[in-house]
Amino acid sequence: MHSFEEEDYNKSFDMGLWKQLFRYISKHKRLLVLIGISMTLLAGLDAAFPLLTSYAIDNFILGSNTDGIAVFSVIYAGLILFQAMIVYAFIYYAGLIESRVVFDIREQGFARLQELSFSYYDNTPVGWIMARMTSDAQRIGDVIAWGSVDVIWGFAVCIIVLINMTVLNWKMALLVGLVVPMLAITSIYFQRRIFAKSVKFVKLIRR
Repeated sequence: MHSFEEEDYNKSFDMGLWKQLFRYISKHKRLLVLIGISMTLLAGLDAAFPLLTSYAIDNFILGSNTDGIAVFSVIYAGLILFQAMIVYAFIYYAGLIESRVVFDIREQGFARLQELSFSYYDNTPVGWIMARMTSDAQRIGDVIAWGSVDVIWGFAVCIIVLINMTVLNWKMALLVGLVVPMLAITSIYFQRRIFAKSVKFVKLIRR
């Protein structure tokens, strides 16, 4: 019986690989557009709530004034309800993309398995194959669907918050903007270090 050793993945970030993975989502452009709209609206609300809180503190608390507080409360409650609807919408659409992408990956994978030679099955455990086709396909679908949600929301909220900061105080916005490149460089550095340590740990426990 042939021994089987799983190949360790210790390569750096591969943009080409991610482009191939995100081709699966290109079949569902309508859902992706709906997610983009939902996440942009959600980002706008997330950035608006601090401004509303600031308005309430300045006018109702510090100003010791209750004129208009009823209208403000209705608007605030309406925005919270609208936010809940948007959250429900993007969870629903992201779940649809996830299930459909996983289905496409498994369908293509099982079709590919029919084309492989008998020697491949002689040298590869069936359990390993099924694990790749089930759990790994599910993880890929999770990353593609919810990764798209995180990217769209993160990009939108950063842009909207930056606009708000620039309108309120452009000097403070510029100061915060100068810190962002340093945070990005630090994040990349530690990401590579953590990945390298994780690879060494996996190799160690497999011995």
